[in-house]
Amino acid sequence: MKHILWLCCFLAACTTAPLGARINPYLDVERSQIGAGRHVSVAVIDARADRSLGEGPVEGFSGDAVAALRDALAEGLRRQGYDVTVQDGMSGITLTLLELKYRIEPESLVQTRLAATAVVKATVRHRGGSYENTYRAAQEERDPLSPSANDVERMLNGTLSDILARILRNDEVRAALARQ
Repeated sequence: MKHILWLCCFLAACTTAPLGARINPYLDVERSQIGAGRHVSVAVIDARADRSLGEGPVEGFSGDAVAALRDALAEGLRRQGYDVTVQDGMSGITLTLLELKYRIEPESLVQTRLAATAVVKATVRHRGGSYENTYRAAQEERDPLSPSANDVERMLNGTLSDILARILRNDEVRAALARQ
């Protein structure tokens, strides 16, 4: 019985230890010449109603989520052969970060649920109009231990990386960028 009490105290301490996460989405984009050297401007806007990252023991994140998302998008477009300028322009692509959240919930004494979601709106402005689409991504896992900062970081970055990959592979986004 004494061992069970110690185990319960240990698990409770694990679920309340403050964590931090670094926002740094990774790219899974092959090099190509789809952009054919065309100029495109890139901007990212943080339009989240709630700037906190989540509901759980992660206290915040290091780095700038907007800058990390912007830099990853710019690098992805460069890999596709575009000449990228990082600025807010009338033509180009603008990502609007609508949601980036994680949630840690104890489901039982021996299982914890970690969920991450991201919502990003992509707008491509070009001569003659614009293209707009909202992308959503979510990941969830259950584990007998409390999630670490690395687990939260991996899931948050995974959701953003999934969205970036879908934007960069979207034929309608490519067609709109071609009309720059």
